[in-house]
Amino acid sequence: MLISSPAKEVSAMATPVKRQPSGPDPAGAHATKNPDLHLYERAMELFNACNFQADREFFHTLTNSANRDLAYSAGLRVKMCNRRLGNR
Repeated sequence: MLISSPAKEVSAMATPVKRQPSGPDPAGAHATKNPDLHLYERAMELFNACNFQADREFFHTLTNSANRDLAYSAGLRVKMCNRRLGNR
């Protein structure tokens, strides 16, 4: 049976992990590659500003996106907007 020493385990866990910045991309490079993503970001700004009427239209457009994850998320947001507007 092979037992590793605790000192080796601690040194492996103490190694810092380099991470990419999680903030918005200042150049907007990701949005130019995918216009649906840019539209989704704009719709989220409206959602966070509680502008649900206009927001619902943006998200409804995105439900037909080629990106299935984006389309699914947009469909959920349409339902959230409907609930907040009282249109069930």
